[in-house]
Parts: sequence; C-alpha cells; structure tokens
Amino acid sequence: MERNRILYFIIGVILTGLGYAMRVMQVENYYRGSAIIIAMGLYFIFAVMFKKASAFFLTAIDILICGGLHIVRFANIPWYNIIYDSQVGELILGGPFKWQVLLYVLCGTVLGLFFEKIVSQYNRIGLGD
Repeated sequence: MERNRILYFIIGVILTGLGYAMRVMQVENYYRGSAIIIAMGLYFIFAVMFKKASAFFLTAIDILICGGLHIVRFANIPWYNIIYDSQVGELILGGPFKWQVLLYVLCGTVLGLFFEKIVSQYNRIGLGD
C-alpha cells in the first residue's frame, strides 16, 4: 500500500497530541479516551516509519508497543516505577494499571486501521495531495 507520509505524519501528530492534551487537561474519563486516541495516532506514526508494511504488521506493532508499555506497569519494575512516579511520566505512560486500558488500546488501533482505509481511498482518487 502506498502511503502519503506527510499526510500520515500530520494525522498521527494531531491525534497523539490530542490524546496527550486530554490527559493534561484531565477531561472526564481522560485515560480511556486518551488511550484510544493515542493508539490511533501512533498507528499513523508507525505507518510513516514503516511505509511499505502491511496493515496487519502496523496493527501488531501498535498493540505490542502501546499495550506493552501498559503491561510493564503491572510488572512493577523499579526503574519504570521511578519514571512513572514523576508527573510527566504519569502523563506520558498513562494511569495506573487496568486491564480495560488494553481494550482501549485495541479499540484505538482498530479505529486507526479503519481510518487508514478511509484516508487511503481519498489518497487513491487524488484528494490526499
């Protein structure tokens, strides 16, 4: 699949920035919504990094990295806890470990996949440039 890297990068940065803005402003249920939006944004950023990768590969990478960062919180690793205990670390890494956040990451990744299909249709007919 041919991807417009500039368009994908802009979409990824906007979505990821919006997710982190939700955490900073502490919008109601912000960890739930921000996890979904950040996973969507990172899907597009990974699409920029791996331009020729399949959608399955991007989905797997997004779930492994976004979900993996959250699962590591469950492992109670000392150096990770030091990062997490700072205010910036908590904003970047998310809230305390909850199993449902993995579901939110999965939802965000699938939404990113669907959104990519829509964007690629517009790209194919020439509206992406």
